[in-house]
Amino acid sequence: MARCVLALGFVAAMFVVIAGCVPPPSNRPPVAGFTWSPTAPASGEAVTFTDQSQDEDGSVVGWSWQFGDGGSSSVRNATHTYTASGDFTASLTVTDDDGASSTCSQTVAVSPDPCLPNPSVWIWLDRTTFSRGEAIAVYFSANKAMAMTMLVEYENGSWKTLFSGQLFASGQYVLDLTAGTPAGNRLLHLTGTDACGHSDTASVAYTVTDLYIIQRGCRDDE
Repeated sequence: MARCVLALGFVAAMFVVIAGCVPPPSNRPPVAGFTWSPTAPASGEAVTFTDQSQDEDGSVVGWSWQFGDGGSSSVRNATHTYTASGDFTASLTVTDDDGASSTCSQTVAVSPDPCLPNPSVWIWLDRTTFSRGEAIAVYFSANKAMAMTMLVEYENGSWKTLFSGQLFASGQYVLDLTAGTPAGNRLLHLTGTDACGHSDTASVAYTVTDLYIIQRGCRDDE
C-alpha cells in the first residue's frame, strides 16, 4: 500500500509540473469590417457607416475611421458627408481589449449631386422709365432648366401673372410687353424652380408715366 501511494504521489507531482509549463493561448486579433448606407451616395448626402467588426476571443474597444477625403471619426458607427463626387477609400481600424488591431478598407463611389448647381435666375430692363403705350423689353435668364413664373406687382398692391410654371432651358430670354395702365411704379418678379424643388427669385423695378405713346405691332399689355 505504501508503494502505491508513493507512486501516485509522484505521478501527481509530475502532472503539476508539466501543466505549469503550458503557455497561455495567444490573443487573436479582431477582424475589421463595415457597411455604409446609402450604398451609392451623392455628394452632399449624409452617409452612415456601420461597424461590423468581430473579435473571437475578446471584444473590440476602439474604432478609427478615415473616409478618404480628409475626414475622420473615432465613434463606433459614424456619419460622414462627402462634398465632392468621386471614388473615396474609406478605412476602419479596430483595436481589441488586448491591444491587437486590424484594418478594413473599401471604396465608396460618390456621384454628383443631381440638384447642383442651385437654381439662379436674373431679370433686368435696358431702362427703368417708360411712357404708357411704350414697348418694354424684359430680359431674363436661368442657369439651368427650370419652371419659371413672372408676375408684375402694381403700386396699388394688385398683381398680374405674365406666365406661370413655364419650362425654360438654361439661357437668356426676352419678353416683349407694352406699358399699360395705371401709371406708377411697378415691380417685376421672376421665380424659377428646378426639378429638386429648389427655387430662386429675382426682381426689377420700373415706372410707367402718363404720357401715351402709340406702338405698332402685337405685344402683351403689362
